[in-house]
Amino acid sequence: MRNPSFAALVLLGLAAPLAAQSRQAPNLIFTISGGLTAGGDFWEVSPQPYPVPPNAADSFTLGRVRRPGLVATLGASLFRSPHVGYWAEVGYFGIATESRCRPLGPYAPDADNTTQQACDGIQGAHVPSSAIGFQVGLVYRFAPARVLSPYLRASGGLAALGASFVQTAAVVGSQQCAPNSTCQVALLTDPNRRDLSGMATVAAGFTISTGPAYKVRLEARDLLAWLPNVEGPASPAALQAPPVGTKLHHVFVFTVGVDVVLVRQRGRRY
Repeated sequence: MRNPSFAALVLLGLAAPLAAQSRQAPNLIFTISGGLTAGGDFWEVSPQPYPVPPNAADSFTLGRVRRPGLVATLGASLFRSPHVGYWAEVGYFGIATESRCRPLGPYAPDADNTTQQACDGIQGAHVPSSAIGFQVGLVYRFAPARVLSPYLRASGGLAALGASFVQTAAVVGSQQCAPNSTCQVALLTDPNRRDLSGMATVAAGFTISTGPAYKVRLEARDLLAWLPNVEGPASPAALQAPPVGTKLHHVFVFTVGVDVVLVRQRGRRY
């Protein structure tokens, strides 16, 4: 070729668009993670009366605290630019709770000690409350081409709630339990149990590349969950159903995950 400089310019001109396509190629990532939620306070109501036939009543302090629970999530992110991407996730969040019951004074006379049995059974009982969340949002990664890449994410959506966050009951043995000798005594009931609520996430973490198609992900998130909250004592006239509202809870979550990276470039996957 008589003009090597001209050939070099042509090759550079062809290479530049290809490099640009590579940098802008959509990047699809599937993530599976597992971890733990942190415990914390929940709700407390005092004094809570409970009738004792024929004409007496016992009084209690009732409540719940959050316990650590298991987390399992499946997510997908799509990056149409190197830094900003879309995020979608379905996850199980074990927002487990533990019941509290403390009598406020001596128990009223009762041949079967029914309310005392109920309070003793409630105290320290583990309740398998949980939330299954469906969220979408945005993620920003700071160094997508590096082995270690920090990121921030914000998302929101809905949560399906499992088990009651209000019902406070225990199984007791009593002659009044017909036709069996055991039955459930509820110091608080939840006739209008809530099944859906709002959920949001603010998360920070980093990924560690272990190859062209896999990454390890470490993440800490503040899971914002709007959960049922007992706002006052129940009355026997209301069948022990207390006033229930909604309270925003900050549930801290720590997860470890694996990313499977799919890069679409010029109609092919790598």
